[in-house]
Amino acid sequence: MRFVEFEKTLATAKGVKPPAPKPLYLFYGDEAWFKHAGVQRLRTVLRLKDREARFDGTESTLDLVLDEVFTLPFFGTGTKLVVIDNPEALFAKSEAGLKKAFAHPPATAVTALVAAKLPSHSKLIKWADQVGAAVECKHLEEDDRVAWVIQRAKASGMPIEPAAARLLVQRVDGDLNCLAGHVEKLSLYASGRKEIARADVEAVVGIDREYEVFDLVNAVAARQRPRAIEVLHTLLRDAEGVEGLMGALAWQLRRFLQAELSLDSGVPRADVADKLRLRGGWEKEFFARLAAFKPGELRRKHRMLGRFDLMAKTSAMPRETLAELLVVQLMEA
Repeated sequence: MRFVEFEKTLATAKGVKPPAPKPLYLFYGDEAWFKHAGVQRLRTVLRLKDREARFDGTESTLDLVLDEVFTLPFFGTGTKLVVIDNPEALFAKSEAGLKKAFAHPPATAVTALVAAKLPSHSKLIKWADQVGAAVECKHLEEDDRVAWVIQRAKASGMPIEPAAARLLVQRVDGDLNCLAGHVEKLSLYASGRKEIARADVEAVVGIDREYEVFDLVNAVAARQRPRAIEVLHTLLRDAEGVEGLMGALAWQLRRFLQAELSLDSGVPRADVADKLRLRGGWEKEFFARLAAFKPGELRRKHRMLGRFDLMAKTSAMPRETLAELLVVQLMEA
């Protein structure tokens, strides 16, 4: 099930006792905020204070984990929560033992497994669904992230304009934890007003520098000199001089080169995107630009950056002039 469906299964009306949770939940995927929120929701439903234990599946033994799961809570009352990080490691080495033990799970404990991204055919997912529930904590696409920001801001008591929420999502290429932090800052910034406006986002949230470097690479590859110079000057204001700019450019070009080499060697595009942490529309833009590079072009541009790095350290040429020369030379490489 998706995380939204998990929340609905434990939702209650005010004054109504929440439904009993399942004996086991697996939270898996690439969105850390959902996994944290899932465990927190279980804490709330169980009304926990100190009846919680946490293990790491890469280090803990099966006996140690099961001893905690099947031991009664202190004073023999209530239900305790047992959280296992990296459960895929424990499952890999103790699959038979886990299945045997949880064939009859205890009524006095809820076990929460917090895993990384798992393939859809994972045996761990199938088993978790049989015992309790497997909850996919998937990174949201742009429209869903905008809706999440609007909901989050409303819950905090400071609504946000839809246009402002859209701009925030476009400027922050991070997970929901990062977005939640920005919503909190914006709420404080807009304190005393009815809602967070687009102008607030423009004032408080800077443009993601990674995207600007990508924009510069785009302009260079398309040989759009005016646009490249415009983005260059913006980056020079934000980066740590010419050296900082070249470091950022080299990093972005290495990502393109790494993706090109991986695809050429037969690695699936989805695996390349996952390794480079490319999300949603950002992934589509990245691969569209990659396809536009000619064979050998990325290697030539990367070598040229190395030569300009040495020039930046030894030349008496004004830094801005040197940076503009670099951009022009990259367009010709």
